[in-house]
Amino acid sequence: MSGKSRRCRKAKLLFFRPRTAGDLHNALSQIFSEVGLGQMDVKLGRSLGYIASVLVKTTELSDHEVRLRAMEQMMNSINLEELKNEHPFSPA
Repeated sequence: MSGKSRRCRKAKLLFFRPRTAGDLHNALSQIFSEVGLGQMDVKLGRSLGYIASVLVKTTELSDHEVRLRAMEQMMNSINLEELKNEHPFSPA
């Protein structure tokens, strides 16, 4: 197969917005399988795999950020309740 024919092959890609690390895991599995079967160009698979791995990291970071904010809000509400209990007649 010539270089031109390899470049002109088009892979059928279904793009979707991954919402979880599980979605990204499934996408990476599909990329791995298609590259292994020769249905996807290795360079394209490498590029998509790299992008997916970056998305995994940012998804994890975003999840940690959301959890941290929830914990901070919970701690703030607990501290406010303790202040109210210590001084029930003072305005909060």
